[in-house]
Amino acid sequence: MEAPDKETLHNPLRYWNDRPDYLAEMDQRDAEMDREDSLSDRYAFQLGQDLASHGLSIDPDTTCTEMVRGFEHGKRQPPRTADVYLRKLLTLRKNAYHRGIPVSSALTKEYLKSITVTVCPVSGVNLTQGTMTDTDWSVDRLNNQLGYVPGNLCIMSARVNRLKDASDVVSIARQGMFNWLLLGGDDGLYQDVGSGLLAIETMRLASLMQGPTHMRSGGFVRFPPYAMAPSAWATFDGAIAGIHMECARARVDEGYPYRRRRDLFKHLGKEHWSKSNRLVSLLRRMLANGKHPADVWFEDTPLDMLLELIEEFLSNPPPVDGAVDLEAVRQSIQAGLNPLAQFAR
Repeated sequence: MEAPDKETLHNPLRYWNDRPDYLAEMDQRDAEMDREDSLSDRYAFQLGQDLASHGLSIDPDTTCTEMVRGFEHGKRQPPRTADVYLRKLLTLRKNAYHRGIPVSSALTKEYLKSITVTVCPVSGVNLTQGTMTDTDWSVDRLNNQLGYVPGNLCIMSARVNRLKDASDVVSIARQGMFNWLLLGGDDGLYQDVGSGLLAIETMRLASLMQGPTHMRSGGFVRFPPYAMAPSAWATFDGAIAGIHMECARARVDEGYPYRRRRDLFKHLGKEHWSKSNRLVSLLRRMLANGKHPADVWFEDTPLDMLLELIEEFLSNPPPVDGAVDLEAVRQSIQAGLNPLAQFAR
């Protein structure tokens, strides 16, 4: 299938979140149990039974013994109905088991439904279901070094998922940025980078991947674009960009988005607060002209303004109430991240 054209790539029906604030939160013991359970023989038997009772299939020649036993047992049970989300979940769990990839118990059909979209966030094509073509929806692990755990998952087209393969976020971003800088402007963004993805697609993909990569590595991954998708973990830079994007979409300088931005940036002084306001105004104009919320950061002016605000914020963070125990906050955040090791491959 050919890559989508420019008009499709600027489809306004998008997957991007204007206020990314999702952080990994899971219990260490639960994570340990999830890993052990989702790779066990008992899990395989139960999964085989569920597949059979819901009318799904397996390949006996390539399926483990316990899953085949469960499948045969399930065929003797009363048939049960399964909607598209449950079918996707059962198929995902089956494939993950065969590949030795741990699956979190928090990954439910309700969760899949909550992150499902109708348009691929990377290519812009309308997603299909069950057609066995490049446009079918698929569940991708943004960081391939982690298993199937909420925060590491994104819905995208089968084409993008396949072409992404096992690439890491840095190589994905470099592919797109090389074309962008080498060829300049839109001419570079709409060229194939050699993997089958367009440069603009690789940069949007890198935007989705950088949060989960950051969570796994424990360090910042800093490069444009800074937009984030709902349900995917956010980086600090992505959160700062999201705060300004949320204010731009609000269209009024009041309410919670404005107050949050004011509390974070007004203390920096008149010059930087004015820059923050100018950035919001610029984003509003760009969005009103149909610009994709990820693609706004491909423009030099908003990107430079954002980077300057981030650097100033990091060097001069807002005052913190003395009653706040920053070490306790740090430990609490770290406690939420540590269980991710259970889902590492």
